[in-house]
Amino acid sequence: MSAHLPNKPFAIDQAHLRRARNLARESGCSVITELEYLHTGTPEELVEHLGKLFGMKPVGTKDLLALTPAYDLLPLALARRWQCLLFRNAGSGALVGVIADPFDPDLQLWLNGQARSAIIMCLASTTDLQDYLHRANGEGTVFTHPHLHRNKFLTQEDITAECNDIARALLRRVMKY
Repeated sequence: MSAHLPNKPFAIDQAHLRRARNLARESGCSVITELEYLHTGTPEELVEHLGKLFGMKPVGTKDLLALTPAYDLLPLALARRWQCLLFRNAGSGALVGVIADPFDPDLQLWLNGQARSAIIMCLASTTDLQDYLHRANGEGTVFTHPHLHRNKFLTQEDITAECNDIARALLRRVMKY
C-alpha cells in the first residue's frame, strides 16, 4: 500500500462550517471571512462549493460583465455599501441578485425587497464582487480604456494617469488664452 494518500477534492463539511462559525464569533468577523481564511483552494472552488450548499449559482467576473446592472432598483452607492448587486439578464429579463456572503439571510431578504420581485440569487467570490463594485461607474458600464482589451479593468494607477493627462491638456488650453 502506498504511503501517499490520494488527493481529495476540497469539500465544505460540518466541521469546517463549525470552525468558521466559532472563529467568527471570537473575532467579530463574518463567517464567510473566516471560511475564506480557512479555505486552502481557490476562491472559485469555495464559491462553487458554497453555491451547491446553499442552492445558488456560482458566478465569476466574466458572468458579472455579461449581465446588465439594475441601478434603477439598486443604486451603485447602496450596492457598494451592502456588498451586493442586482442585474437584469438581457436575454430573459430576469432579475439576478449577486452576493458574496450566503450566511447573511438578512442581506438576501433586503436584496429581494430592493428588487420588488423574485430574483435568481447567485454567489460570487468576495474578490470578484468587490472588484466589480470598485470599478463600476454607476451607468451600467465598467471603466475601460479604449486602448485596452474590451472589459479589461483599469487599475487605480491607470485611472489616475488618464485624469492627469486630461488635466494637463486642459491647463495647456487655458494657458494659451
